[in-house]
Amino acid sequence: MSAHTIISGSTGSGKSVLINNFLYYLIRDVEDWKYELWIIDPKRVDYMDYRPFCKEYAKTIPDGENLLKKAVKRMFDRYDRMEREGWKEWPGSHIYILADEFGQILRSSAAVASLDELLRLGRAARVHVIAANQNAARTNGCPSHLRVNFTCQIGLHCVDKIASRQAIGCAGCESLPLFGYCYVFTPQDLKPELWKITMIEETEIKRMLKERARK
Repeated sequence: MSAHTIISGSTGSGKSVLINNFLYYLIRDVEDWKYELWIIDPKRVDYMDYRPFCKEYAKTIPDGENLLKKAVKRMFDRYDRMEREGWKEWPGSHIYILADEFGQILRSSAAVASLDELLRLGRAARVHVIAANQNAARTNGCPSHLRVNFTCQIGLHCVDKIASRQAIGCAGCESLPLFGYCYVFTPQDLKPELWKITMIEETEIKRMLKERARK
């Protein structure tokens, strides 16, 4: 996953399933020196199994603010090195910043300021933001100046057409089943693509994490 990604949907539509799928395949298939995993988990329990694999882990919104500030510093440190070496793109590890409960995080002006820089400038430095946003309430929408830089937008079931437009820029998510399918929209797509969501069993996730921890 090289783009910034935002996942939006109503409660129970499968946001956590999609994120768990991404984390499962990242940790299982990618050599650990090729990436760093940074997680903001305000509920503290959804991604606790992944803590041993995280470079940074924040359990509160204030801690999340500090994590994002630290990520901005890391990004500019990389740009300083890129300038000195004449690199157009960072040649080293990717940094994946997973921000759950994105609507809560957006209430912090400091977090929004950090996210704005990461979303605008992160790609060449291989810093990627993956945000999960509960879109059941229209007030939870992502501000347009941030949303425009999420180059991959994933919409799960939403309550109505307005919420769907917040999620993927057009109607359609309101017609999805409550769970099992999503629309994925990227700049290369003329229209959103319908994807089926396959859930990885929790027992398999725990088995894989235990196996990877031994390596």
